[in-house]
Amino acid sequence: MPTAPRHGSVIPVTAAEMSALAAIGEPVATPTPTPSPTASASPSATGTPSPRATSLAAFEATPDGRFQIVDRRLSRSDRATWTNLPAYTQKNLTTEAATRHGILTTAGIMSADTARNYALRILHTAEETRILERLRRRFSELIVDEFQDCNETDIQLLKRLQDHGLAVVAVADPDQAIYQFRQAGAGDVYQKSRATVPDAAIAPLNECHRSTQAICDVVTSLRSISPDPVVASHSAPTGSPHVYVLKGKRNDIMAKANTVLLGNGISPQDSRVLAHGTTEARRLLHHQPALTGNSSARRVLHAILELRGRGTATQRLSALDTLSRIFLSAVEQPGVSQLSTMDETLAHLGVEPASLRILSKRLVAASQQWQNPDDYATSLSTVITVGFAEFGLLPKSQLKKAFPKPRPELWAPWINQVDGLFTETSLGWQWSNIHQVKGAEFDAILISLPSKAHRNNSHALDDWESNTNSEQRRVLYVGASRAQRLLMFWPEGQRYAQLLRILDREGIPYVVA
Repeated sequence: MPTAPRHGSVIPVTAAEMSALAAIGEPVATPTPTPSPTASASPSATGTPSPRATSLAAFEATPDGRFQIVDRRLSRSDRATWTNLPAYTQKNLTTEAATRHGILTTAGIMSADTARNYALRILHTAEETRILERLRRRFSELIVDEFQDCNETDIQLLKRLQDHGLAVVAVADPDQAIYQFRQAGAGDVYQKSRATVPDAAIAPLNECHRSTQAICDVVTSLRSISPDPVVASHSAPTGSPHVYVLKGKRNDIMAKANTVLLGNGISPQDSRVLAHGTTEARRLLHHQPALTGNSSARRVLHAILELRGRGTATQRLSALDTLSRIFLSAVEQPGVSQLSTMDETLAHLGVEPASLRILSKRLVAASQQWQNPDDYATSLSTVITVGFAEFGLLPKSQLKKAFPKPRPELWAPWINQVDGLFTETSLGWQWSNIHQVKGAEFDAILISLPSKAHRNNSHALDDWESNTNSEQRRVLYVGASRAQRLLMFWPEGQRYAQLLRILDREGIPYVVA
């Protein structure tokens, strides 16, 4: 029973197609005279409102061929915008999304969800028997990893293949089901599928080759679905015989974490700060809240912070994309429609994406000499003016007016965060949210447990203490199980006493540092 990767397509994708897939995230508009696979939201000829209505990725075709918006894929602001649109506008945008979606599909470019539904439709056509027979002859056995992350469409695909005689091995850890946003989780879909498998065909996998026994004890306690304990194998790495609970204020934690690493012979380069949300992980590492606001200065400063820091590849690529868009907005673009995507604009201007990255590199280098907001404005203007002259582009007049210097309330926290990037306590560490490291492993993990719950959910520690199965508890389970030799927690405020109660109750060996 084959399944699509959680974050990928089920079809081969070339570099050119990846560019098109990236453009799927561009907003949707009504048709233009020459349709392309990507489009932007803006006023249409029929009077469609111009806010960033929604993105093409927020629409999907259902298995029965209908096309619809997927509410869970909308940001809070996009959801509010969509809800306030008139019904006829929603219908027009959905029709246009279907058209653009069809263009991409015809070109063989599909999102993972689209590919799943497309494959399922094929297996309901006259070609079904021939395709299934060829698959059965080609493969003697199909191994499905991360089976707990399959959704209903995946299960239907798998069942049709299995019913046609293809042997299936499904590997699953239901406590790692943390993708409810794509309707995959430790709920009815997994449980119903497991109920169809006879007990004799189920082989428990409870021996861990990744982590020490202390970490396995935490993992066992965090399990809320699988009943059996996790035991460290003889081949598991050596490490601390206990977990660490770091006590203190946020600004003191990284220094304590480095002391613990040193005592266990582990390098910060082999360690990771994790939290349910990326912002919280960053705050623990650099002691500062995320920059707020929606000005161009905030976007530029945030991007530079990512590029000068030690964020993930995804975060750094997003920062480069932000700066590229800032630079493009500084170009006098006669003849370029406001509906154009970034790729279309670059093609029209005859500029390679690499050229904009050169400007990004220059701006990041210049930022190391900034002393005040005026330096920011001067550097940005100079980088744009000099770079555009090299690339044959015309910048807008009065660049400093187009890109005003940051206000003091934005500049001060940015300076604090930049200084924090290079303090002794943070060198070598990287941060990310737990979803981004699923499947990865590190010598040491430090998990931030803020006093407040992530968004509007219950708190992971509350669910752990009350033995409640929840997405938050499973996310914590995934984070803890990434550690190989050392696991540390920082519980903020009143969560400190709560974590100690849980560890004492569960008999998990720990040390307070």
